[in-house]
Amino acid sequence: MQMLATLFLVAAIMVGCAAPRSAPANSPPTARMTFVYLITGPSSATNTREHKSEIFKGHMANMQKLADEGKLLIAGPFAKPRDPAWRGVFIFDVSTASEAQALAASDPGVIAGEFATIIREIEIPASVRDFPRFEKEMQAQLKAQGTADRKPGDPPQGIRPYVMLHARDLTRARAALAPKANAPATASPAPRIIWWARFTDTPQEGIIVLDATSVDDARKAIDGLDAGACDLDGWYSTASLVRMTAESK
Repeated sequence: MQMLATLFLVAAIMVGCAAPRSAPANSPPTARMTFVYLITGPSSATNTREHKSEIFKGHMANMQKLADEGKLLIAGPFAKPRDPAWRGVFIFDVSTASEAQALAASDPGVIAGEFATIIREIEIPASVRDFPRFEKEMQAQLKAQGTADRKPGDPPQGIRPYVMLHARDLTRARAALAPKANAPATASPAPRIIWWARFTDTPQEGIIVLDATSVDDARKAIDGLDAGACDLDGWYSTASLVRMTAESK
């Protein structure tokens, strides 16, 4: 249960700036997938500590099963987000909410009412399909270094914090965060974009995951950029995400 508590830490903050910009040039190929918010479910308040521990083990084992089947690409819990009901995120490699709902319904946490779901269809760089390979390579490296094998129901090795940015204007935020070829040598670079997703039902809005470990540090780096109105939340996932390239160089 300490691991479960640790996975649900950190804070949210608001930032904003000025006029819009165009999206980064040579944007990568995209694919239609689904973004799932896991939120606190109707039985969470009454599930006992022991029951929650068993639910969490089943939740992790089911995630591994869906990942092995190529359905679940990315997952991770929020860390004290601005919406306290938010618990975590799934990215499913299916294009419709109905398909995602069927997959999410197999989660023991959803079955037990510990979690409920909010599902949104997204456009996301197709390169996220490379992530399972990166994760397998990282886990093999950890095993070679003497890390114990992961048991069914255990969280993966190598979890680290990130920052998830919810952008009111995704195009503007991506442009503001893109590396600048003519930036002064003394300028602090903005956090690197690891992956982004555009909500297809509200296409101006979307999500950007940043290679940052602190909401406060990310806010300081973004403050003053022309990113528009953004919310920042702490989020955890595997360290192998840093190998992803969401924007072309």
